[in-house]
Amino acid sequence: MTTDQSADVSSGGRLRPVVWIVALLACVGLAGGIVRVVQVHQAYGVWAVQPGARTPKLPFHGRSYHRSGAVTGDPSSVDLGPAPGGGHVFGAPMTDVPTTVVVRYGDGSTAGYTLSGGS
Repeated sequence: MTTDQSADVSSGGRLRPVVWIVALLACVGLAGGIVRVVQVHQAYGVWAVQPGARTPKLPFHGRSYHRSGAVTGDPSSVDLGPAPGGGHVFGAPMTDVPTTVVVRYGDGSTAGYTLSGGS
């Protein structure tokens, strides 16, 4: 065996574990990203890593609301708290289960959401 051949074998033997480690880390990162995208889709109804402000679904206080369209007029006077992705949720007082809520965004626009499923 020449010195060139022995150098190729030894360097290839050392690089192989590094390649496997890099490939393994890439697979773990990709799997984590896929899990996150699926979780966001189940909660908000969008295929994204992070939900935007105006999503088809609104998880709020353990309940799921679906977007029902634009709302005209002034939302209910009770501020129920911040909405995921920005804005504030308005609706009936939290002593009741609000069947509809309104999200008012920073730009003044609103979107209505109705309770999905049971009370």
